[in-house]
Amino acid sequence: MPTIKFTDTTDSIHETYAPFPAKQAIPEWLKTLSPYRGGTHEVQSNSENLKIKSNSTARKCVPVMDAVMAGYVIPLPHDLDIEEQIDGSLFYRWPNGLGIEMHPEWQFSTHSHGDDGMPKLLNPWGIETPAGYSCLFTAPLNEDNPALIPFSGVVETDTFLHNVNFPFMVREGFTGTVPAGTPFIQVIPFKREGWKSEIAYGETDRIRKSRNLATSTFRHAYRSMFWKRKEYN
Repeated sequence: MPTIKFTDTTDSIHETYAPFPAKQAIPEWLKTLSPYRGGTHEVQSNSENLKIKSNSTARKCVPVMDAVMAGYVIPLPHDLDIEEQIDGSLFYRWPNGLGIEMHPEWQFSTHSHGDDGMPKLLNPWGIETPAGYSCLFTAPLNEDNPALIPFSGVVETDTFLHNVNFPFMVREGFTGTVPAGTPFIQVIPFKREGWKSEIAYGETDRIRKSRNLATSTFRHAYRSMFWKRKEYN
């Protein structure tokens, strides 16, 4: 199994705020969502065409859960306080640590939020993957209305071992303190390999058989017949 290594280059971050598997940071809205509407599984059919409908919610959607549990999370290493100034600009404060820097306005001049420059969290973690593996850095997937919205990026973490810093936007209208430990970046390692695309039309036998298999049971067809376990420890 490949290993991803996170190194605190400042030698000052408490283990409480170290990166951790994303499966430990399932968004609160998903954790509190009942797996089934009404609390229990039911199978309903339309009397006209006998089409089966399930009362499963997003909590039972394996692709949604796979996404939020993919890879690792880098949490905010310190509190970040955000205040709006009289001129409408934002002022940032933090108690200790590397804090943030500002990208100049011209680096994001065509972005809808780039007029006043873009804040960038200075990341204390160096990240290393085996040869041939890169990392996608993105906002925690399927999170609901986060205060901080980082830009996504891909880095060759098998050769570029230096800290990767994270430009971000602040949710419209948000002011206040984002606490240390808040999930900030989702890190998803992947193996680099070439791809080519192909366009086809019509339902093939393979697609038809897959669809029929997926609809052959009332519940858990995808998980039991198609899904493959992913491990991030």
